Amino acid sequence: MPKKALAVAAIAFLCISHMAAEAPVASLADAIMSAKENNLDIEYARATLERTMRIQDNAMSTFMPSISLKASASPSVSFPVSSAEEIRYGGLAVSAGADASFEFKGEMANDGRVRSLAKEAASLEFRAACDEVESAVISAYWNMAALSAEHDSALAAMHLAEEQYRSALAGYERGMIGELSMRQSEYSLSTARLTLSAAEDSLRLAMEQLKALTGLSGDFRTMPLPDPVMLSLPSAEELFEEYSAGTLAMQQARNALESERSGRDSAVLSAYVPRLSASIGYSYGGLADGSWNYTHRTNSLTGSVSLSIPLSQMLPGGTADSAIRDRDDSIRLASIALSRASENLLEEIRSGVIRISQLQDSIGSAISSEEIAERTYQLTQEAYEAGASSALDLADARTALLQSQMTTISYRVSHLLECYALSDTLGIDISELQAGYSTGEKEDR
Repeated sequence: MPKKALAVAAIAFLCISHMAAEAPVASLADAIMSAKENNLDIEYARATLERTMRIQDNAMSTFMPSISLKASASPSVSFPVSSAEEIRYGGLAVSAGADASFEFKGEMANDGRVRSLAKEAASLEFRAACDEVESAVISAYWNMAALSAEHDSALAAMHLAEEQYRSALAGYERGMIGELSMRQSEYSLSTARLTLSAAEDSLRLAMEQLKALTGLSGDFRTMPLPDPVMLSLPSAEELFEEYSAGTLAMQQARNALESERSGRDSAVLSAYVPRLSASIGYSYGGLADGSWNYTHRTNSLTGSVSLSIPLSQMLPGGTADSAIRDRDDSIRLASIALSRASENLLEEIRSGVIRISQLQDSIGSAISSEEIAERTYQLTQEAYEAGASSALDLADARTALLQSQMTTISYRVSHLLECYALSDTLGIDISELQAGYSTGEKEDR
């Protein structure tokens, strides 16, 4: 490869690296906030929650009477049929009145509870929508951070390959090494550049995916991938006992069960509680003659009270009996769903604890392998400089080092995301999980 082309390529890579370093940092909190502001599922859940809150606030409207006002005026005019006759004003009949009615049905006694459970269900749905978006953003954000770390490792490996090639090219031009060794170094540099190019493409794709998810624009960087916080977790059963009551899954399952029970109570009240209806009305009427003198006035006050006992609905096999039996079946199904949610939650916690433990072991092994690979590369480089090792041996050692670095990064981001997933399953923040169960050790790299 000509020296001029090598210099241009090096400058290009340095410019790309400089541009990446100058890009602003988008924090995880900013990314989550932006995603929540632009997500349609959250907007739908928020609108549903606001509607149920208004319904809850208007709970007393169920017990308010129906009131109406009325008024009328009816003039009487006789038009002439011949020129000898005149227009005659027969007078004006006026009336005004007000009516009020109220009806009490058995299910109205349970209306407040029904509205409260509906509000709780909408709140849980809103929380679920937010959690889903937040989990997606967290995964995309830290995956991009991991790809950025892999890109940095690939860039460092490419710089080492460039340095090796420059040295080999200079030695070849001075006649100190043969063409084979120089071509091996050139091939090694080409491979390193391809690896870096693939890392750049992956990083760019990850950024575009995060943009689509959050609504962020322009180029940006993530925070660096944090060092792993090693956890000493108790058994899944202990974690379940401690946190299950506050988990979203259990709250939704309990709300569904309570809603079915409330529905059954409403069905029973509707079927067996008599209906009470009451009404009262007042009206005033008057008649004015052609001279606008009142010749007749009336005032009336009416009222009624009725009690309706739904005897037909109380009979076995009737519509009310069938509706109550359907509610009993729904309660049974909701109870099964609650038990299933409990089992699924315990299994999810158990799986999370196992995966975190396995990843912590893998991180330790990967860091040890990376240290060995780094030392191997140093020794191989010393042997290459002393003429005891070939350019291919040095390239292989560098590739093994890069691979070990990427493996460590992969385990680190997987461990971090598993910790996020477990904390989300338990219904707590990751900081609470780490503060409560950290071993006090960090695997620094």
